[in-house]
Order: sequence, then C-alpha cells, then structure tokens
Amino acid sequence: MNEINEKIIFLVNNGFFKRISIDKKGYGTFILDQEPHSTPNPHLDQARLHKREGDAIVPKDVRAIDFYIKSIFCYIRGYKLDESRIHRNNSIVHWKGLYKYIKEILRMTEMKKFKDFLQICLFAVKFHFLDLEANSLKSTEHLKYFTNEFHSLYLQFNTLEKKIKLEDLERYYFEDVN
Repeated sequence: MNEINEKIIFLVNNGFFKRISIDKKGYGTFILDQEPHSTPNPHLDQARLHKREGDAIVPKDVRAIDFYIKSIFCYIRGYKLDESRIHRNNSIVHWKGLYKYIKEILRMTEMKKFKDFLQICLFAVKFHFLDLEANSLKSTEHLKYFTNEFHSLYLQFNTLEKKIKLEDLERYYFEDVN
C-alpha cells in the first residue's frame, strides 16, 4: 500500500494529475486535466453529503441504503451537468466510478426491492458510459474492449425485470420502490 501512495504522490508532484479524489475505502478518481472555468457543482456536493450521512449509519441499515441511493441521484444529476463542461474522458471516469459505487451499495443490501432497483441503476449507468465511450472512439483498436463490455451489458440486461432510462431513475425510485 505504501508503494502505491508513493507512486501517487510522485505523479501528483510531477503535475500528471491535477486533482485526486479518493475516499478511505479506495474508491475515487484521478482527474487528468482540471477544466479552467469549471464552476462548483451543487449536485455533487449534495451527493457527498448523502454519502456521508449513509456512512454515519450502520451500512446495512435501510436508512443508510436510502441515503446512498439519494447520493446516486445527485451524482447522476451532477455528472450530467458536468458532461458539457469537462473533457469527455474525465466524464467517462466519473461515470465508471459511479458504476463501481453502485456495485458496492448492491453488495451491502439484502432487501430485494433495493437490489432490483440498484440492478436497474447499474444497467442505466453502464449503458450511458458505454455510449460516451462509443462516441469518443476514433479507431478500431478498442474493439475487443467494447465487445467484452457489451457482452457484460447483455448479461446484465438479462437479469433486469424492468428497463428504465437514466433520467427516470429518481422518479421511479420515489414512486415505485420507496
């Protein structure tokens, strides 16, 4: 672990990464180039607040899962807002981080209604970041990667009972799940 920290510090000191956002569990992102005129994103601040509130409660508690799910909605709104303001590669990194975060929440809960909803979230987020990646491809060198990712998406698609667009997840959660 010490070796990794030393490498991260070395990369930061040499200016390779402008900003590092890693939580105590090791989840996070390295932002390669900070946008010069980026404004604060209130949705991301709200997401971090919900995540902290969820972390303060016993993780498997229903209230904690509810806070985590609310943080997912804030992250989605924030990342959608940032898509037009930051570099596409950074945006893809954010969406992939959100995907991992949702998978971690899915592992925490044992309630079927939350598991089903989080599976829908996983599908919507993965579908979205694959679309961003597909739009940024310039050559066929990444074709094998996309074949594997789309196969993974296909397997995930088969486990879903409902298919819901990314923009409709929050409404569906509050109307049908919670």
